[in-house]
Amino acid sequence: MRERNNRMTLRLNDKECESLAKASEKVGVPREAYLRMLIMGTQPKEKPSADFYGMMKELNAIGNSLNQIATVANSKSFINVKAYEENACKLNGFILEISKAVFIPERRDDKWLLQEFGL
Repeated sequence: MRERNNRMTLRLNDKECESLAKASEKVGVPREAYLRMLIMGTQPKEKPSADFYGMMKELNAIGNSLNQIATVANSKSFINVKAYEENACKLNGFILEISKAVFIPERRDDKWLLQEFGL
């Protein structure tokens, strides 16, 4: 059975329709999903640029290099474990923070309704 059983019709003028299409395209979701996000009180975020994916690829490559260094150091029984773990944790933290900042929508308060639609 469908999760969404209630169908709604929404009429927009050309300007509103164009604005909705542009906004949902920037976020990278269909118009319906974009409207649901707004209704649920989240601020959709624009999809990241190609630069973001390049930076994340570089950070992941650094992480892989750290793991390879650790493997060699462990096999030769010479490693500063504390320093390695601190750097690995910092790297993972940076990757997590960047991903959260780019992908997770923020909660909105209802003041935007008043400002945007005069409600």
